[in-house]
Amino acid sequence: ESGRVMFVHGGRGAPEGPALDSFRQFTVMERTMRWDPVTPTTTSRQLAVVPEEMDSVPARRAHSICYYAGLGGAAPTLLIMFGGYGRDGDMCRELRLFDRDEGVWMSVAAAGSPGPARACHTATMLGPFMVVFGGLDAMGKPLKDLRLLHL
Repeated sequence: ESGRVMFVHGGRGAPEGPALDSFRQFTVMERTMRWDPVTPTTTSRQLAVVPEEMDSVPARRAHSICYYAGLGGAAPTLLIMFGGYGRDGDMCRELRLFDRDEGVWMSVAAAGSPGPARACHTATMLGPFMVVFGGLDAMGKPLKDLRLLHL
């Protein structure tokens, strides 16, 4: 029985606690609902070039994750994570991908500038673009910029 899936990643377990690395999916089917852990594999079976495979789920809070199913063909289904705070409390501007088909987290470098590190921003997919808007910079100052990541 197939269903609709929502992914939940990271967050914080207590008001002043560190960022979490929990990674779960919530599946809604016709007659049931279910939470399941998502456990990444440590190797990729079909990707010819893997930018930098990661052995574990990155810890994050106040970040964004967007779902990207590609534009047809054999494109992989990806979860794209950007920004937020890491386990150490430092703000990030790193781009991470989770390949759903392979079960692999990857760290990638995109062309151009991602702008300043940010958290508490919003992001969405618009065709082949991940659109990132606003948030807070490392000093807590509101950002009013718009960034596009072309996939």
